[in-house]
Amino acid sequence: MKTFKTFVAIALAALTLSLTGCKKDNEDLILGTWTLDSASATYTMEGQTRTESMSPEDATETLTFKKDGTLTQNVKYDDGEEEVSDGKWSMKDDKLTIEYEDSETQMMPRMTFNIEKLDKKNLKLLYKGNLMGTNMEIKMIFKK
Repeated sequence: MKTFKTFVAIALAALTLSLTGCKKDNEDLILGTWTLDSASATYTMEGQTRTESMSPEDATETLTFKKDGTLTQNVKYDDGEEEVSDGKWSMKDDKLTIEYEDSETQMMPRMTFNIEKLDKKNLKLLYKGNLMGTNMEIKMIFKK
């Protein structure tokens, strides 16, 4: 019986360490530059539900997550125009929160996404909530 209790204690300790290690691993995995591969938004307006693809056809969008909790969003258009936004990011469990520094004028000042997939090469995010008075569901897939 003592051997069983020891085994359970060791198993629980290992599980606790692995769960706390996953959070740090996910934070390490998200660091670096991610390029938007595809995105879609579903929303209801004037009683009609619409889904629009936001695949980057005439622009390249990247998000760069830095270890200090800051991020840079960069959109480069084919015509040479470029938009850069800075902000902060934080992660807790399977949630990623992004907040832009100039939250008063940004269209998306603060958003919390569900992380549906995160590995060395893939980041899949889902947002469900009210954005600028409209209920929205936004799906985004980034590649590294």
